[in-house]
Amino acid sequence: MGFFEVDHNKAVWEGIPVDEREPVRFAWLKALIAPAKYVYNLFVANRNKNLYEVGHNGQVFSLENVLNDVFDPISRGIYITDGVFADAVYIFVDIEEKPVYIATVGELPVTGYDAPQFLFTDMETGSMGFQFIIHVPTGVEALPIYDVLRVRGLVEKYRLPSKTLYTLVYY
Repeated sequence: MGFFEVDHNKAVWEGIPVDEREPVRFAWLKALIAPAKYVYNLFVANRNKNLYEVGHNGQVFSLENVLNDVFDPISRGIYITDGVFADAVYIFVDIEEKPVYIATVGELPVTGYDAPQFLFTDMETGSMGFQFIIHVPTGVEALPIYDVLRVRGLVEKYRLPSKTLYTLVYY
């Protein structure tokens, strides 16, 4: 038995003196400790819930496990992918000796370069919309509105604070 595991019936039975052990007394003492058993069961349920929450975090595999545990425990088909990101084109200084030729529209096509290079601002690079996408199987698609809100609540609880935009996609 673990530290928090208690066998109430055994404790009651062993608490009765041997010469006074009878079914009526045992039943009466079990009735007396019923409120303590109720509080103990609440404690154990809360402890198990807290251990589950502590064991999961904002990492992708952990968030997938939480969503699959709640909404798709049999086939476990819910998975998460990254959103679309645009790579930035860096312009280097002369001392780094990594030139990037940027042509004007009149100079295209430039020999030796396959495609034109476009300059983006900081706002245009990085995430191009959703930062991650939650893929939900069509069998789970028939979620009532409160379950969709529950999915969003679980994602909000476990996601990283830097990941702000996400969406649900059914496949």
